[in-house]
Amino acid sequence: MKYDKIDRVPHIIRRSTGAAVLVAFASITNASADAAYVKDEHALVTLIEDYAGRYPGRLTYVRPPSEDGLRFVAAFIADAASVDLNTLTEPDLQAAIDAGLERLGSVHSRLWQHGRSLPANNSEAADLMEEQSVVFVGRDTARWVVRTDSQAIVGAPIDPALQITETLRQRIIDAWTQEFGLQQPVCGCSFRTSQRTLPPLFSTPETFR
Repeated sequence: MKYDKIDRVPHIIRRSTGAAVLVAFASITNASADAAYVKDEHALVTLIEDYAGRYPGRLTYVRPPSEDGLRFVAAFIADAASVDLNTLTEPDLQAAIDAGLERLGSVHSRLWQHGRSLPANNSEAADLMEEQSVVFVGRDTARWVVRTDSQAIVGAPIDPALQITETLRQRIIDAWTQEFGLQQPVCGCSFRTSQRTLPPLFSTPETFR
């Protein structure tokens, strides 16, 4: 990851070249060099669950049908299924989708705006991120990434099992929309006064390789 001509800028907000994903850094670092790598996607899903539970309202994710949002949801489904989703047939596929959405739903109420925020299109989310009150989950090329004020915690390369077919893609989008897409967002304003220095997204060095 390269940042050209921004090393002297104290606050950076940029859009990725892929889906409309806003990324905020309060201090400029070499995110790739400073990244801590999660062992696998299961570890990353567990990390997200733990962080959302300990620090409610500080984590958000891009919504489907964006590619980032789709893969975020698919990671929960794949982790719950513990198999390549593309190999599943009915009724096992529906069972895996239900289990993954149930797991995601268990942390949804603790996500910022119940996970409905799309930061690049939401100025309030952008403000919160720049103030270091909200963490964002997205992708950097073919890897998961969770960004904080000066950290980038990057997951392992996306497993080929998550190369989602068009049929599976639509199934996930439809299921997510039915489960979460029509929820009314809650106000995130109360988190503006959160402490400006976020706690780390990891607890022990053993989480990383």
